[in-house]
Amino acid sequence: MQFTKEKIIVSGRDAEKARKDHGLTNSNKDVSVEGYSRPINQGSVIVMSPDSRKGTAYHEVFHSAWDLVLNAKEKAAMRRMCSLPV
Repeated sequence: MQFTKEKIIVSGRDAEKARKDHGLTNSNKDVSVEGYSRPINQGSVIVMSPDSRKGTAYHEVFHSAWDLVLNAKEKAAMRRMCSLPV
């Protein structure tokens, strides 16, 4: 499996999620991202762009932990506590 991609473009539902998660508003375009994580079975896969900024790997590890460890109720509580979009 390839864990790096030269350029990562997301569209459709993934683009909508990326815009929501990162406060982006232009809904007419695909979104270029520096990395992403996907839950797979009991784990997660992280894919990174070689041109991603410092800290992107930590950001994607956070998303993996968020998806693997927290249930919906815990995620909602964290969003409220940290003033994150629901």
